[in-house]
Amino acid sequence: MKILVCFKFIRDEEGISVNADRTINLDSAPWVISPYDLNAIEAGMKLAAEAGESTVEVLTVGGEALDNSKMRKAVLSRGPRQDVWRQAPVSAAICTPPQSSSRAPSKRSAMPIS
Repeated sequence: MKILVCFKFIRDEEGISVNADRTINLDSAPWVISPYDLNAIEAGMKLAAEAGESTVEVLTVGGEALDNSKMRKAVLSRGPRQDVWRQAPVSAAICTPPQSSSRAPSKRSAMPIS
């Protein structure tokens, strides 16, 4: 059996700060693997061990964070046999909350992704 575990990179929340103009400053927040996704990789490895003759592969899609070889090593050191990394541009549409005519427009604005 092949087990595919998807994971994502997020900004380390300890490095996120708010500027005086109430915008989010991500300059000192490094990219890290989501802790929940690390748990998913571990669960996939346990499932593979229980099933016998199974392999675990991991998949992620992202931007600049994928260029970090330390991240790749951190994922593969948890046991997956293969990793698939795909770079894709992030669309602003992903970050914009949907507008519905049945309710008032959201006061939140989309945060630009750089």
